[in-house]
Amino acid sequence: MNPNGSWYSDRSTGATSFSRTGVSAKIQGADGYTWKTVAWYNGYSNTGQGMATQNGPRGYGETKAQFTFLPGTGANDRIEVKAWLLGAVLGRSAPQALDVSDGEDDIEPPASVDVVAADLRSGQAEGFALTSYGATAGGELWTGVASNGETCIFILQGGDYVGSSCADAATFAAYGLSTHMQGPNESLQVALAPAGGITEQAAAAAGLVRLTDAIAINSGEPISGEVVLIGEPTTRSAGPAPTAIVLVTGPGE
Repeated sequence: MNPNGSWYSDRSTGATSFSRTGVSAKIQGADGYTWKTVAWYNGYSNTGQGMATQNGPRGYGETKAQFTFLPGTGANDRIEVKAWLLGAVLGRSAPQALDVSDGEDDIEPPASVDVVAADLRSGQAEGFALTSYGATAGGELWTGVASNGETCIFILQGGDYVGSSCADAATFAAYGLSTHMQGPNESLQVALAPAGGITEQAAAAAGLVRLTDAIAINSGEPISGEVVLIGEPTTRSAGPAPTAIVLVTGPGE
């Protein structure tokens, strides 16, 4: 498919005849910060880089996904993507995949698709080592490292809606991770650096607030553009090199 920012919704006939718990979307081989993936469910959305998941209580709310290459695309540019309709049940059928797929490769879903609000509140999500950053004005925040090596950011809003974005170990080490979850009444943007180095000055210059040297957030009016971390990890005794935070604006933004 062409990653031009078009929305793709569940296409099943009579979509409201089965329930679901959310949607997850992923771009195959998206190993940089020039990609934007959005998962949207029942009025809540989560924006990641190469992958994004949005889940919540079981219901019949609309689900959709969006894939964008931020520098822009030509008419013939193609990528492989997949989106999963989470927990979809129709009679005796097994969980279904959202009707968005391009290419023949077997694309595995993000490690975070099964993590729900109760897991985060308990501090125990199967296959994850979680770190809690507590409540913010834009929602509750956790990070986690999965048993398969993926690093993920989790945001809880509206009581039971969880947005998450992940990156595999190599991608996270090279580019860090950022995400933006937005609900009807809350918004939280998060930047997570792989080796620390976020200064208060760098965070403030990008419109963020530094929580630690590895994580910065914005829980106010959303920043225009996608948050990108730029910095090289170092083993110098002086500590990690400073990590710059910049904003990348895509077509139409």
